[in-house]
Amino acid sequence: MRASYKINEHIRIKAEAINLFSAPKSQDYFVEGNLGEVNDYGPRLFLGMSFKF
Repeated sequence: MRASYKINEHIRIKAEAINLFSAPKSQDYFVEGNLGEVNDYGPRLFLGMSFKF
């Protein structure tokens, strides 16, 4: 999910969120069904501001 808001012609605020529902990521080894690892990083949120001159 991404969103941005332009305050004026010089300033913009940005927000991004990934893995909002905390879905685990699983990887199989060489044979499908042979579970190698499962990672769960949870949701990540990023905020930023950009300036233009």
